[in-house]
Amino acid sequence: MPKVDWKRLSQWLTDRKDRSLARRALLTLLLVGPALAFIAYQTWTNWGQLRSYQWEVRPWLWGLGFLGYSAALTCLLVAWSYLIGRLGGKARFRTNARVYCLSGLSKRIPGFIWYMAGRALLYREEGVPASISVIASALELALTATVGLLTFFLMLPFVGNLPQQDTLLIVAVALLAVGAVILQPAIFNRIVGFFLRRLGSQAQVRVTYRDILPTVPLYLLAWAIGGGMLYVVIQSVYQLPLEMLPSIIGIWAASGTLTMLLSSFLFGMGVREVTLSLLLTVLLPQPMAVVVALLFGLIFVLSELAWAGIFALLR
Repeated sequence: MPKVDWKRLSQWLTDRKDRSLARRALLTLLLVGPALAFIAYQTWTNWGQLRSYQWEVRPWLWGLGFLGYSAALTCLLVAWSYLIGRLGGKARFRTNARVYCLSGLSKRIPGFIWYMAGRALLYREEGVPASISVIASALELALTATVGLLTFFLMLPFVGNLPQQDTLLIVAVALLAVGAVILQPAIFNRIVGFFLRRLGSQAQVRVTYRDILPTVPLYLLAWAIGGGMLYVVIQSVYQLPLEMLPSIIGIWAASGTLTMLLSSFLFGMGVREVTLSLLLTVLLPQPMAVVVALLFGLIFVLSELAWAGIFALLR
């Protein structure tokens, strides 16, 4: 049995930066751990039921799922290119798309700062100031999360009784209200300007409604297409009526928004699979919901890697 180096462990826990990292890891474990344990227990107790299903896998639909991801990504790329252009950066679509897809890989590292730093480094090669990419990244995060919650509320009439529905609605309403307040240009400019000054930048933040409002339909469409992608993945292993599509879109919007926020400020590994499988139990048997969540996560990550590789080769 390997010996524990208690001295190094103590230094790791008392170091200022590593202590912050440890706190994020511990908090995420406390949030996600019980849900993971619940899913594992339910899967184990329902394993016989899962084996009894008459599986009819349709792998060709996975390719259709990749096309759905590509369509949603196109909406996000158009919105991102618009934001960068409005803020004074490069307006060339291919350059912005390459930076967006390559920097997206850094989302796997906990903390929004790595995501922004990756974009800033890639844009520096293109002569774009770091302040512009930071402002655009902060605006994108606020817009995507707020519109994701808005999508969830628009689809809510079609969704049945969700697990912990009262708690979920309270959290969603609170986050939507916070997002709506932050996206007020006067407030957003002050908040981002404050953090830029803390980073040593004196850049002026002048975001207006003309920068924000044109991107809202694009983010709405991206969330809707993402829900369509999830529906296709479900159809590849389980038959679900087409009238359930609005419910799937709402579930994806809630799960995707929560995943994005947690991965930006905490550890996001496994959050998407946990939240998605729990919410999908409204429409699917619990073991099947777990299978769909894992399969969807795999296709999502592979699609993300594929487009990052494509744009890296185009360079």
